[in-house]
Amino acid sequence: MKKSIMTGLALIFGVVSLVIPTAHAESTNVGLYQYMEDPIAKIFFTNSQGQLIDNPQIQFPMKTTRYQCQRPTADDPGPDLGNQYQKLHISVPDRVVNGWNVSIAPTNGTEAGWVGESGNTFAINDPTDGGCGRSSDRSGFGGLLTIDTSEMTASGECSTGCTSSADSPIKGNTHNFYQLQDISLYRSDMPHVGWDGTLDSVRLKQTIPAAVPADSYSLPMTLTLTEL
Repeated sequence: MKKSIMTGLALIFGVVSLVIPTAHAESTNVGLYQYMEDPIAKIFFTNSQGQLIDNPQIQFPMKTTRYQCQRPTADDPGPDLGNQYQKLHISVPDRVVNGWNVSIAPTNGTEAGWVGESGNTFAINDPTDGGCGRSSDRSGFGGLLTIDTSEMTASGECSTGCTSSADSPIKGNTHNFYQLQDISLYRSDMPHVGWDGTLDSVRLKQTIPAAVPADSYSLPMTLTLTEL
């Protein structure tokens, strides 16, 4: 007789009730604020990384004292005001009513001229013999500083209603301080038109008369942005 062995297997399915309590919610309001200040006209220099330069300087090439006049040449024309390492920035808001002008002038006046660390001087405003003559000032040395805007470039953006080319740079000429106390570099007569950009390649040319004493000379200059 065959035997059958049986074992019982109980299948149990348990149902567990999971109760999730409802979280208590609070709410509040927050206001977003943003202030826009009235723009102001600004003129400043930055370096190649876009950082502000507090005391910009322009270095003329070193010269050797000679017994003949030294004039700027094609091979040695002089340094640029505004270049890739020292950019001249101009920012003008469109609230300017009648346009604006950028000018350059000797900080201490045109009669001051170049002043050496040892007290030597020579002029920037004496046109005698093209800057090579003798001056009537105390130093007796002439000299003529020329601002050449013939290769000047202006790049930037205008506010609505114009393009940067609509502004009229004063270029194609050379200017000196013989009869002018300041020299205009860039001017816009367009009313209520803002502009933000840079001026580059304003060439500075100094004629050095014969026998100017060896010294380290400096000439502080001031750039002015004027609302017309």
